Formats: sequence, C-alpha cells, structure tokens
Amino acid sequence: MRVGIVSYTDPRKTAFAREREQYIEKSHYQLCEFLRAHHIEVVDPLPQMREGRKHAFGIATDAENKEFLKTLVANEVEALIVCIWHWTEPQLVIWLARELNRPLALYTSQNAAWAGSVGITAAGASLWEHAATHHVRTHQRFMDETGELLRWLRGATAFQRMRQGSILLWGGSYCLGMEHLQDDIPNLKSFLVNDILTEGQYIIIKRAEEILQSNPKRIAKLRSWLEAQGVRIHFDRKMLTASVLEKQLALYLAARDRLNELRDLSILGVSVKCQPEFSIEYGVTACTLPAFLPFASDASGLQPIIPTVCEGDIKGLLTAVLFHQIQPEIPPLFGDLKFVSNEYLVLSNCGASSVFYAANSLDPKAALSKVMIAPQCQGVSGGAIGYDGKAGDMTIGRLARIDGRYVMQVASGRAMAFSQPMKKNIMWGKTWPHVAIHLKTDAHRFIKQAAGNHYVATLGHCVQEITYACQAADIHVQDMTV
Repeated sequence: MRVGIVSYTDPRKTAFAREREQYIEKSHYQLCEFLRAHHIEVVDPLPQMREGRKHAFGIATDAENKEFLKTLVANEVEALIVCIWHWTEPQLVIWLARELNRPLALYTSQNAAWAGSVGITAAGASLWEHAATHHVRTHQRFMDETGELLRWLRGATAFQRMRQGSILLWGGSYCLGMEHLQDDIPNLKSFLVNDILTEGQYIIIKRAEEILQSNPKRIAKLRSWLEAQGVRIHFDRKMLTASVLEKQLALYLAARDRLNELRDLSILGVSVKCQPEFSIEYGVTACTLPAFLPFASDASGLQPIIPTVCEGDIKGLLTAVLFHQIQPEIPPLFGDLKFVSNEYLVLSNCGASSVFYAANSLDPKAALSKVMIAPQCQGVSGGAIGYDGKAGDMTIGRLARIDGRYVMQVASGRAMAFSQPMKKNIMWGKTWPHVAIHLKTDAHRFIKQAAGNHYVATLGHCVQEITYACQAADIHVQDMTV
C-alpha cells in the first residue's frame, strides 16, 4: 500500500503559532510512524519541503499545495490521508483532493487544546458541498481511529490497484448457459478495472502440448514435488491415469508460462472456462489451474498468487481479485454454493480451488499433505484436487448486478472443520474440495438473496475493508447476515 499523507495548518498569523506547529509536526510524525510500522509505504514530502525553513510545518499556501501535489503524482500514491490537527482553510483541502483524485480520508485527534474537530468538520462539509469528484464526495473521516484507518487503507488501496490492473479470461465468458457470469465489460473498465482481456484456451493447450513433447522432465519434477509434499494420488483405469495427470500438470505449467509472458500487463487474476473446450474437446479437466495458481509455490520455488476462478465468471473473478488485493498474503477461495443450511453452507468448486485452504497455510508441506488427487465425476477424464477445509474465521462475498446496478454481497462467519458426518451425505463431487462455513443467517433467506451460485471467501473478518473498497468504487454493499 502506497499512501500520501499531508498535514495542513492555519494560514493566518495567530497567537500560539509556534506551539501549534510543534503540535502539528509531532502528530504528523506519530501517524507516519504508525503507518510504517504496519508495512504501509508512506509518501511524505513535508520534511523535505520544510528543510531549512523557519515558517509553519503544515501546508499553508496554494504554492505549497501545488508543490506537494507534484510529489504525490510522481510517487503514484494509491490513496491520500489529509491530517487536520487544527483549523485550516477548507479550500486548500478541496484543491488537493480534487486534483489528485484518489480515495481520500480526513484524520484528526481528539485533543481539547486544539481545534481539530472544527477543522475536520469544516473541511468535510466543504468537500461535500464542492462534490467535484467521486472521491471528494465519498471521503471518510477518522478521529484517533487508527485501526479503522488501516481498514480503510486496505480497502481503498485495493480498489486503486484494481483500477491499474487487468484480469484475463481464458476461453471468455460464459459457461453452461449461466447468464449471470457475463457482464458489461466496457462499463466495468470505466470504473473498476483497467482491462478485461480474453484469450482462447488453445493458447494454454498449445503450450501444454509443447511441454508434453519436448520437456516431460518439467512434468515429472512437478509430480515428484507434489508427492514429496504429501499429495495422495488415486489412479483408476478411466478418469485418472498417469497420462491424464501428466496432461493436467502440463496445463498448469503452460498457464504459469503464459502469465510470465504477460507480466507487463499487470494480470491480477484469471478465469478458465474449461467446459467444454478442456473437459470434453481436449479430454481433460483443467483443475490444476484453480488449485495451484492461487498458491505461492511449486516445484520451481516461490510463485505469485494468482486468483483463479472457473467457467468465465467475470464478477466472481473481480470479487476474488478484490479480496486478494485487500489481503495479498491470502489466496481467495472460489466455489459453488453446494449446500446451504442454518448450520453451515458448503463452498465446493467443480474439481479444484486454492489448495491453501487444505490447511489455511502457504506452507507446501502443511497444505499439500492434506490434498488428494482423485478421479473426476464429469468430463472425459481428469483428476479433482480435493481436500477437507479447516476451521477459521472467514468472509464470503460476491459482486452481482441486479437490475443493472452493481452490489457486493458480503457476510462474515466461521469455517468449520469439514467432518465425516458432513461428507457422508455427498453423492455428487465427492472428490472435490469442500469448505463448510457457518453464517449467522437463515438458510431460506440466504437462498432468496443469493445473486449467483459462485461465491468467494477469504480468511478473517474483512467486511469493513470490502465496504471501504466498494464505497471508493460506488458499489452498494449488502450484508447477507442482516
């Protein structure tokens, strides 16, 4: 996260000027230190601007505002924190916020000695009155709420990174006649993501065939690595043979190769359509992509986590990318609402989802020792990459479009260890991954509200961060537990 931070002061010549500037400077540096301690890159031009000068520490003139803006733009900040520790003229704040046009927060301290509450309410009201840009209108205000400020930063900068990045649809959209997987791509590019690219799945098939023919040692190395981490492989004589597994592993390697070729395009996440081009025409399901692309290592070492969804689900992919941008160290989970009751719902994708959730860990030994590759129940052939989810706090959500308006459906709950009593009732997709999540909601009401059969999840409770990101994007948030 890269955030700009600025402190303003009173432009007038008033009493207690020296004490005021000492207070502003101390408060400014304390907040900067707090942000840096939480691994946030702070762009703070004030110390350099004030070097060798004897006047006010805070920004006080139009000329200083313009100088400050140049540094923020040059450093490509993703959000702006405007600190108003005492009174300042709101027009200074309005100009910088309008010209920078990034997610904006006003911050002050609850200090009875100084007029922070006067300054922040005057500036905030003036921003609402001016309302020149979306970020000016939707600014946030915080008073000594450093934890909430961090949540806002995670959400606001996640949105800004999405605006700079792209998603890739292998095979396009949509699949199996599911209308809700499609979307208005030019509209999405106008406010949420830089680009939505589409490639035919033959690009992956062609590279996979080249690996199979000219470099089978890469496939053997990957299989050996998986087995060394503890992955159990259950072959049969039809759906999952050694040659079928080789094809699936080659598809994963081909996908990594293709993403490396496209690294200059800032691909934030991918979808693989799979059906029917992979599952029927090519003859194997592409389950290795949603299983291992959203994981941080393979036989070649550390790898970037790439959120991956199936079936050309554009809104599902955008949800997964947003969740990952909020928590870059945690891969998003993608899957179908396979079962919903008052006790728990089950997310289970059709053959694979991020193997991270086999142990809620990026440690290959910890996660992959809980993974089983076993015959698929659909397609011509293929192995499903299955596991039983573990307990932990979780947030689920899905971007939807209802009557032309975008809404983010969210809910927080707790994942439950997927137990044998839960498994015994499964007939369809026994070899798939299964994660059970308890939500404080009625199952019948949830089904009535659900805007899709695919949902995305991530560890922890981050509804507030998602809400801040959606506010920056002008997307309504619907809490599914209310």
